[in-house]
Amino acid sequence: MSTKKISENTLFVERLVSLRGDRNKAEFSRFLGLKPPVYQAYENGRIPSADNLSLIASKCGMSVDWLLGHTESKDAPGKAGVSPQENHLASRRREIEIEQAQISIQIGERMSECEHLRKRYSELSEEYVDILVKTGVARRFSQAEADEKLAQSHVGAKEHNRQLAAKNAGTTIPEAPHDNP
Repeated sequence: MSTKKISENTLFVERLVSLRGDRNKAEFSRFLGLKPPVYQAYENGRIPSADNLSLIASKCGMSVDWLLGHTESKDAPGKAGVSPQENHLASRRREIEIEQAQISIQIGERMSECEHLRKRYSELSEEYVDILVKTGVARRFSQAEADEKLAQSHVGAKEHNRQLAAKNAGTTIPEAPHDNP
């Protein structure tokens, strides 16, 4: 975005304000797909980037040249031999491309935000475990200890399932031998 300033009394600002009409700045900036502070900077005299000039012109059905005061013709220039319907479709295509680009940017921002939240959740989980360990509520296991506990839980689950099946069948069976003494 250009940081070049122009006087508030220039044709650009006057034309931009005239396009806004009775709408307030926040409503008009939403209509254009711009953040309110960005739009406010334009009304204060900042010249928009080429993309944003094109966006404003397209959304308002005006030409960029008219917005900048280079011509008195408000109409966006059409190609010679092209019907008004084709011009309308081309204009709508540009609007869709701009909106798709905006949505793509928003998706990227949301994905970045999700990644940040995932990392923060992981950090908080680690901190939570540290607190449990420090307060004696839990202790950390080595990988070997964790593997052994997991194996024991599988043996216990198998035995429980075996006894449950026998109970449901109406029989009693002796306890299965354990691997661990």
